Amino acid sequence: AFIVSDCQENVFFIPTAFSPNYDNINDRLFIRGINIESINFTIYDRYGKEVFSANNTNDVWDGTYNGKILGTDVFIYKADVIFFNKESKQFSGNLSLIK
Repeated sequence: AFIVSDCQENVFFIPTAFSPNYDNINDRLFIRGINIESINFTIYDRYGKEVFSANNTNDVWDGTYNGKILGTDVFIYKADVIFFNKESKQFSGNLSLIK
């Protein structure tokens, strides 16, 4: 019998850059993690305007806001994550949208 241990580490990961230029390489920004129970994830432009939010790790950002493709820029993200063991962590950082 093969036994899977549930001692895996709690992990949250987001890339630092993506390129939504429709070449099918890094066109969407994915949230990744291990043992995430819930997430409140938000991306802001340099002026503090919310351009994307997600409450699920399956949600992806395609680099658009109000149906328009955004240009090359640096954005700020914030994530409030609750893991299955009820540990709560906050993450924030920069991500680049590259054309």
